[in-house]
Amino acid sequence: TPIFIPELQGGWFSTYKLQHTFDDVYNFYGDAFTRTAYESVLAQGCTMASIYMVYGGTNWGTVGDVDGYTSYDYSACIREYGYTSSRMRELRLGINFIRSFSDLFTKTERVKNPNVSTSIKNVFNLQRKSVMKNVKLGDEVLFSFFRNFNEQQNPVFQVYVKYKEGQRREQTFSLRCYLQYKTSFIALGNYTTITGLKLIFSTLPIYLRVIQDRVNEIWIVPVNDVGELAFQGEVTVDGNLIPSIRKVGHAIHIVSFNDVGGFARIRSADSSGDLYILALRNESLSTLHAIFEEPYWAKTNNDTNISHSPSIVTWGIQDVYFDSSNFILETQYGDQEHDITILFSREPSKHVRFQSHPTYPLPFISKKQFTAGEKTSEIHLVPKLVRWRSRITDFNNLEWKIIDLKNGGPVENYYASGHILYNTRFSSNYSSSKVYLSINMRHRCTIFVNGRFVGGHTTFSRQLFFPGSKNGPELFKSLGGKKYDITQFLHPNGDEEKNSVIILVENWGINRQAVIFNDCRNPRGIISSNIDGLIKETNLTWSICGVDLRKLDNPFNTSGIPDENKNLEWNESEKGISNYGVIPNDGIKWWSFRFSHPMESKFKDILNAPLRLVLQGAFTSYIFLNGTIIGRYYGNGDCAQHDYYLMDGLLKFGDEENQITMMVYSWETVNPEEIIVEIRGWEIDDVKKTGNLIKLKKGVDEDIEFEVKPWIVRKELIPLT
Repeated sequence: TPIFIPELQGGWFSTYKLQHTFDDVYNFYGDAFTRTAYESVLAQGCTMASIYMVYGGTNWGTVGDVDGYTSYDYSACIREYGYTSSRMRELRLGINFIRSFSDLFTKTERVKNPNVSTSIKNVFNLQRKSVMKNVKLGDEVLFSFFRNFNEQQNPVFQVYVKYKEGQRREQTFSLRCYLQYKTSFIALGNYTTITGLKLIFSTLPIYLRVIQDRVNEIWIVPVNDVGELAFQGEVTVDGNLIPSIRKVGHAIHIVSFNDVGGFARIRSADSSGDLYILALRNESLSTLHAIFEEPYWAKTNNDTNISHSPSIVTWGIQDVYFDSSNFILETQYGDQEHDITILFSREPSKHVRFQSHPTYPLPFISKKQFTAGEKTSEIHLVPKLVRWRSRITDFNNLEWKIIDLKNGGPVENYYASGHILYNTRFSSNYSSSKVYLSINMRHRCTIFVNGRFVGGHTTFSRQLFFPGSKNGPELFKSLGGKKYDITQFLHPNGDEEKNSVIILVENWGINRQAVIFNDCRNPRGIISSNIDGLIKETNLTWSICGVDLRKLDNPFNTSGIPDENKNLEWNESEKGISNYGVIPNDGIKWWSFRFSHPMESKFKDILNAPLRLVLQGAFTSYIFLNGTIIGRYYGNGDCAQHDYYLMDGLLKFGDEENQITMMVYSWETVNPEEIIVEIRGWEIDDVKKTGNLIKLKKGVDEDIEFEVKPWIVRKELIPLT
């Protein structure tokens, strides 16, 4: 105690053999999922939580375990390529509330008999009261947790509040509340502002509290004409928000506002300062940033700072970082974001053109227009792919080592990343009209006999203990094999030439369960193999080859194919793989092309335009970007990923060309017209802010109501002093 959750789910993973993408996962859980989960565990008394994942990532190279493929986007709050999704924007609102009330929320106890109830079921969760040392008995601030799981999905309901004023008899009054289905918020109650106002209860969500000069208090709320604020005692309200005030009982005054953005100032006769209400529309709330000064990390003894009150608040753009050393705001904004609003107690810099805000004409709020918005029109994020080359891996020229197949081979030779190759040769003397090759391996094999493709299969399971299991040790290692009829690929019976079998095996990684489920000794490569139909005198000798990880600076940056970095002869090709196609009998074929980054160097400091590699076609590929593996592609259906993030730190700009090399093979013939290889920007849903890729289907372009263009971020520095 107190409850600590080190891995609060902020999305979900996807794995091999599943056909849904992370965009599908995002749509399944929705925008409010992470915030609702976060506020639900806070209601249970959790005071420390790490959300997994907040920022989706990339399993570059072979670093991922068998549970996940290249993309680890996780449908996270921040998507793999850096986009702040609606899920992050929702979560940020919940975090801002808790952070700005942390002086009261850090230590709470559950209220056994809450003073609130609701007119409909499944909207009120729990209530907690602050038990911080600075809170007097009877003055405990109340935090009421609402989440709308009502079966009728009603968004509007009544909240009944029990309240006892002084020595008077307890009374119950009602407040209107608006909460969309499957969303949540934390309501504030029994709270006294720094100005002396007593808030009995609020069904109007308060997303941020700002203490200004220890005199005034500011609440940021949504534009909402349903939610209400109940105060003890008479209050006066002015500002450009149109208030409605109703009195209940002896001294309860309930305030609500019209459905517009703006501000209100609330005072009472005894107030020592002003309470400001700033009502923001959803598009502004989705970009609300609060910058808190952390005294521990800042090593400051400045008593004028209140750690639970933000020093700077902004809205209007998607990403803001405050450089406290230089007092500069580092901003990033998209196509539809034209200005930033800054709430700052100090007088803004005279070197920056700030304006007063027409909707919030207050001395501590400024607005700045951005001027760099037209630069993106000069960028076309589909570069031309040039200088295509290809070559084929010659299995005969690889360095083979003889092994005892029954006693391993891959780990003993440090072939533990990517692919492993096996070879056996036998005479053309058969005892049967049919010859079968049986193979049991982990996790994926491709078989060639006498230079011709035979077939391939995958042994993988999402079930505990099963063959190729992604969870826990395997109990049935002998299962998971497959038998192939190789008769048609063999030399004629009695032929002097020996037959050669090449088996390419790829391992997707070692699982990661702990203690009694430690499966680090789960099998790799071939577990067993046999050929039926040969004469009794035949003794099969197996050889192996791969990449010795001890010789690499980075053990995860290899396909496992020994000739991947050798200086071999390449054949020039005008149009590349999409003109040639993929032929299984080619075995392993390498393709290489170059491209220039579509963003000119002069824009590098003011724009960020993430790129992706798009692949279509039923082939397998390991993808190298400038010498680093950034993706593993399985177009046959073993993996749903077709879009690969090209990490900014690996890309070259200006006159330097980038090179992508692809190790390619296939289990079926892939015709040229079935193949797509292109580099594009991330054309995403920037309207609903999901960050999901927009997939245009042929013939329905006219149904798209918005322009499909890549996501580009502009960057600008704003000095505040």
